[in-house]
Amino acid sequence: MKMNRSKPKTKNLPLSTKPAHKPRTEPSKPSPNTNLKQLILSKLKFDDSGKCISGYEVIRDPETIRQAYFHIKSKPGNMTVGTDGATLDGINTKFLTGLAESLHSSKYQPSPTRRIYIPKKNGKLRPLGIGSPRDKIIEQAFLFVLESVLEPKFSDHSHGFRPIRGCHTALKQLRT
Repeated sequence: MKMNRSKPKTKNLPLSTKPAHKPRTEPSKPSPNTNLKQLILSKLKFDDSGKCISGYEVIRDPETIRQAYFHIKSKPGNMTVGTDGATLDGINTKFLTGLAESLHSSKYQPSPTRRIYIPKKNGKLRPLGIGSPRDKIIEQAFLFVLESVLEPKFSDHSHGFRPIRGCHTALKQLRT
């Protein structure tokens, strides 16, 4: 009995054909109509004196973590390899869910920052710290909540280190 060792016949598919399933589960993008600050403010709880009492619950919410991921994903500086050797490219829904769970169970431990030195124009070196992708996501989630809580309390005349404000908006306000 002779065995047929020829290649199995396959259909010629165009090169652009994608597999029916994705090899990894990409997190779904947030809808463009979602106003993140309103969403976060709706989840926050305040006591009678105006103190936020639910900030950590909002930070560890999987939706907040997903929003933080998509906010930093598109920035090119965030694709740098961190101390754990990972980049934001390899992150999927399972990773984000696990990150939310580690925050919820108080098992999250930040990674050390990788320190490199970049040259300045005057010949000296400037230190630069590069964090791991999961730390960047958590930091962005913290920023979302802190801005949502503190931004309404700041004076309209305060321009330093605030979203959509800076020295140019301060000068413009002085001129008017």
